[in-house]
Amino acid sequence: MSKMVDDHRRRFLQNSASTAMLGLLSTSLINTSFFNESLITKAKASTGLAEINFTFTAPKFSLPDMNGKIHKSSDYYGKVVLISFWASWCPPCRKEMPSLARLSEKLPKDKIEVLAVNVGDSEEKIESFLKRIDNPALKILTNKNSSVMGEWFLRGLPVSYVLDQKGNIKLGAVGGLEWDTPEIEKKLLALVK
Repeated sequence: MSKMVDDHRRRFLQNSASTAMLGLLSTSLINTSFFNESLITKAKASTGLAEINFTFTAPKFSLPDMNGKIHKSSDYYGKVVLISFWASWCPPCRKEMPSLARLSEKLPKDKIEVLAVNVGDSEEKIESFLKRIDNPALKILTNKNSSVMGEWFLRGLPVSYVLDQKGNIKLGAVGGLEWDTPEIEKKLLALVK
């Protein structure tokens, strides 16, 4: 392994919040998994969003929305992006979606984008689920073949990441959150420069 990866590994292990959040990504980055349930619990004690203390560029994406329009990661450069991966069969995903939709409505659209990426469901299942929640401001992207699971190193759902204006992962969460809290809103707004 290169010295740079070893240095990142050392810093990564020293920060428990980064370890909790990027445990899923570490499989690809450094060929080991540091997933630790107790560390995730520590991250959730504050806002539920763990901070990433080194530069880690998010994988690129090109995904359709429910109307077939393609959204690319490059479309969102210059904005902070909260990207949440979910599925209709996932109880914590179903529970957090209404609060994610409410958060999306509260945030300044010219500075922060919220993307909810459905993994593996048919459009019929997605539409059926969305009819049960109030979600007018929430952008729903679809990934029917679940390819994002491998590209984003997802090992379960829901998983969410917050990207800075350059597409670097700054925050992350494993598991469901209550998204529309003042603490989370403040943390997202702090990333806007």
